[in-house]
Amino acid sequence: MATLCRQRHMEVTIEWYELCSITVPTTTLEGDFFGTAVQAASFGGHDQVVQTLVKRGAYIDVLGGEFDIALLAALSEGHDHIAQRLYELGSDTRAQSAKYEAIESTRRLALDEREKDLGAQHPHTLASVNNLAFVLQFQEKYREAEEMHRRALEVKYRILGPEHVDTMTSANNLASVLQHQRKFEEAEDLRRQALEVALRVLGSEHPRTLKCMIDLAEVLDCLGKFEEAEQMYRNQREIAWQ
Repeated sequence: MATLCRQRHMEVTIEWYELCSITVPTTTLEGDFFGTAVQAASFGGHDQVVQTLVKRGAYIDVLGGEFDIALLAALSEGHDHIAQRLYELGSDTRAQSAKYEAIESTRRLALDEREKDLGAQHPHTLASVNNLAFVLQFQEKYREAEEMHRRALEVKYRILGPEHVDTMTSANNLASVLQHQRKFEEAEDLRRQALEVALRVLGSEHPRTLKCMIDLAEVLDCLGKFEEAEQMYRNQREIAWQ
């Protein structure tokens, strides 16, 4: 019964997003606040709805509405996990560069204010470091994004310890930007560390652990370690389908 209720809730949510935007993903209407359902769901922070719409064939980079593309809608509300997902799906981060620059400027100011008010090691300051790193990464400013991610990881490693889930997340964030710079060996080390922590702390069936397995498999592919990558993909599928 609970499963059926969740499924129905998801369907109603998707229907609402489709009604409040445009149901045909290849068209837009001038003056609409949201150009597409994916933009609306990204703005609202509904990760599962975004995933479902994309699986149904919705395009993530249709221009229109207040935010032009879904990734910018997610960034505008601080839903960086959704922005990261859209980025991984191939969203065109080169479009609408002025808007990315505006978001970057806002996040730099937020980081400066939190550093002054709270100090460099406060969790809210680290959140601002992470937020700035993501928008830099989306603009392909990889070196500076790497610096931001390293900063966050170093502080979390020292204060929270290597076994903390937040430390694991920062390790994966750094690995992602390293892969974009073809620094695959260090990225592999970080992905392995993150997976080991996820297995110990969260367990093999947790969604974040399964994501860590996919992340490691991808970097193994980049390094030409195809047999190990294939085995990792198989392990992930077997656990996910249980």
